Amino acid sequence: MPQIDDRNALLGATACWTASVRALETRRLERLFADPWAADLAGQVGAGVTHLAAA
Repeated sequence: MPQIDDRNALLGATACWTASVRALETRRLERLFADPWAADLAGQVGAGVTHLAAA
């Protein structure tokens, strides 16, 4: 079982990734929703995770 610190890190990364994906959706012309705070919440971590997933 992962250590508490590992689970907290994974939870934080998941939150950043989710915010990053919401920011990407917000930028689409035919978006399903707009989240004006998503890009700020995602920060550098979320942008990096989204970039890796697109590769």
